[in-house]
Amino acid sequence: MRNRIFYTSSNLNLELQKYIENLNKDIMKDYGCSRIEHFKIEEPLLHPLPSEPFEITERRIAKVHPDCHIQLDRCFYSVPYKWIGQKVSVKLKINTIEIFNEDHEQIAIHTRKQGIGLFSTYDSHYPEQKIVAARFDILSIKKEATRIGIETQKMSKFSVGFKEGQTLFKLLSVGLAS
Repeated sequence: MRNRIFYTSSNLNLELQKYIENLNKDIMKDYGCSRIEHFKIEEPLLHPLPSEPFEITERRIAKVHPDCHIQLDRCFYSVPYKWIGQKVSVKLKINTIEIFNEDHEQIAIHTRKQGIGLFSTYDSHYPEQKIVAARFDILSIKKEATRIGIETQKMSKFSVGFKEGQTLFKLLSVGLAS
């Protein structure tokens, strides 16, 4: 094929096919057989491809914040409260975030958030007393918003649709909760 000129891709492909057929029939000096014969020996040992395509992942280390969350790519993911203050290993996939302890045991899994400042929180990751306190604060926020006026009440109803921890944070920032 060297020093030959091909004017169409079909002519080039035809010559390449002939070249590869001859190459596969030639005896390999290291194995003492052709590539075709060697493949026939290995073929029964091949396994089928996995049903799911390979997914590239990224590994990171994160520290669990006092609010039971870790921060990754400017989003927050909850972790069971017993890991507060500790470093955890995180496996980032295209659609999921997997969180592991130092023994490589999975302690949480979340759907990966796309955006800035988004939260993925499971109530089961909080201690029971914190959940009760957050629910109490939501009720007092609703009462205070009703007392202030109709627009504040509308804003608090919109905010209360979020998870309790984020709602409390947002309402504290505008002075509705204390």
